[in-house]
Amino acid sequence: MTEPNRDEAKRLRERGEYAGALAHFAPLWERDRQPWDGWGTALCLRRLGRHEDAIDVCRAVLKAHPDHHATRGIAAWCLRDRIPHGNPDLTTVMATIDSIERVLSPTPDGLYGHPSAFVRAVLDASKRLETAARWDSSADLLLRLDADRLDRKPGRSGDIEFQSEFEQWANRLTKSLDRAHRWDELVAATTTALKAGIRFHDGQERWVRYRQAKALHHLGRNDEAWEALGRCGQDHVAIDALKADVLVALGEEEKALALYARALLAATDLGPMVNVLDRVADLLPAEDSDADRHRQLARAVRSEKGWPIAEGPSVPLHSEPIEELRSLLTNTWQRWLPTTARVGGVITALLPNGFAGFIRGDDGHDYYFPVKELRGDGAVGAPVEFEPYERWDAKKERMSPAARKVTLA
Repeated sequence: MTEPNRDEAKRLRERGEYAGALAHFAPLWERDRQPWDGWGTALCLRRLGRHEDAIDVCRAVLKAHPDHHATRGIAAWCLRDRIPHGNPDLTTVMATIDSIERVLSPTPDGLYGHPSAFVRAVLDASKRLETAARWDSSADLLLRLDADRLDRKPGRSGDIEFQSEFEQWANRLTKSLDRAHRWDELVAATTTALKAGIRFHDGQERWVRYRQAKALHHLGRNDEAWEALGRCGQDHVAIDALKADVLVALGEEEKALALYARALLAATDLGPMVNVLDRVADLLPAEDSDADRHRQLARAVRSEKGWPIAEGPSVPLHSEPIEELRSLLTNTWQRWLPTTARVGGVITALLPNGFAGFIRGDDGHDYYFPVKELRGDGAVGAPVEFEPYERWDAKKERMSPAARKVTLA
């Protein structure tokens, strides 16, 4: 038999030939009981999918060499691999996370050896708890991470950039706290996330700000909620609906009805809007036939989706299908929309990325516009008409003029 060779074991491991490397590491570990041989054995076993065998080797290494933190790291990754997919058992998940934390026991300076295994395990487990709609459990788990010690630099795989540990933590924690209705904690988490100064991917900063505004609204801090909503960027049905809720709380019911109408007209699925229908009905005079129609439509949507129908004002059973009820109310919603005067101007610049540009309005102001808002093929110098509005400019940290529904004049 060929004598096992450490250099050959290392060479094969670095080339990703784990079966060959294991054939050298395992006998070296059995013969000499050196910690790095045990570490190599456990690493190769894990890479080959033999997680339980790897854990057994880690136990043996750490029993003889308790301060070998590289082996603690491999043990933690193997334990993380135990977290089940699908709908996880909460007891199993929490026990596994506890085991990982113990394995990575803090060093004298209070830092974990190889902390990424613990962070990755928590992030993975929280994602699975979210899938099972276990929002409180997901939030509690994420709160075990120290935000100040999470990596804020985005990862890369070739040309693809992906979220940093901090961004994943911020997105998942704020979502879980939102769904769990833990408003005070949500305000604290969104404040931490937004003060970090990181660049969020895929427009997620908007939703962190939205959750912050939602929490502030539920805590009765509506002036702050309105300010936070102003920083959410482009319109969205959920943002419009929350803006309307805040306006109602601030006593601006007429403005609220216009925003509710815009959200209902834009919604492709009335399911998420069913509570909005009820809130609109409550704002209308009791004798108004539109109030009954909104309640009927809400009831019809709940019935179609198999959701419970809450007790409330007496509502006659609807005879029209959902689409007929919606069609009847569409004219009402359109009447509630404010008429916005259109402004003329000229396209003065298109940004190199091709996604946006600027218009000099006839009123002398410069308006930012996303190219997707342009109807037709406009070029620099083309005369246009547009609807002006205010958008949050993240770079300038203030509201700035913007244009939407841009058409060639």
